[in-house]
Amino acid sequence: MAEGKLSVGNVEILGITDIEVHFPMPLTDLFPEVPLESWAPYQQRFEGHFVGADTWCPHFGGMVVRSEGRTILVDTGLGSNATNAGTVGMFAAGVDGHMMTALTAAGVRPEDIDTVFFTHLHPDHVGWNLNRESGDPKPTFPNARYVAHEADWDAFRTPEVQAHFPFPFYEETIGPLENLGVADRVSGEQ
Repeated sequence: MAEGKLSVGNVEILGITDIEVHFPMPLTDLFPEVPLESWAPYQQRFEGHFVGADTWCPHFGGMVVRSEGRTILVDTGLGSNATNAGTVGMFAAGVDGHMMTALTAAGVRPEDIDTVFFTHLHPDHVGWNLNRESGDPKPTFPNARYVAHEADWDAFRTPEVQAHFPFPFYEETIGPLENLGVADRVSGEQ
C-alpha cells in the first residue's frame, strides 16, 4: 500500500509497502550485543514496528520517485513465492508481498517505470525484479534499466556471499537481469 507522499520541488516521492511481517528472529538474536531494554525508546516511538518486547515488525517495500518525466522505483521489495520464494518463505512465512497491487493502486503501471534503482542487493530489496508467468524470466518492469552499484553486483555474485543465504535468491532475482541485458552498474559517487 502507498505509505505517504512527499514533494520536494519538482520531485514526488511515494512510499510503497510490499509487506509487513513479524520478523522470525528475536531482536536479541539479531542484535546480541544490544540489551533488550535499549529497544524501549524505539518501541515507544515506533509503536507499530514492534510486537512484544523482543519482536520487530519491519515493513519491506520501496519508493516511487517521479521527476522531469522520469519514474524511478527504488528497490522492489520482498516479492512473492513466484518471484523470490526462499526470501518470502524465510521472512514472511510464505505470504506474498503486495507491491504490484500497491503500485497499481497508486496509479503506477509496470511499464511506467523507466529505472529500478537498488539501494543494495539484499534479498528483501530485489523480490519483484522478474516475472516468470510465461516460464522464462522477464523483467517485471519491461521498460526499466535495473541499476545498482558495481560493488554490490560484484559482491553478490561471489560464492562466499551467496553461501550466507539458505536459498538461491541471486539466481532467482539478480543474475537473470544481467543475462536479459537490463542491468546497469554505477561506480564511485555516480
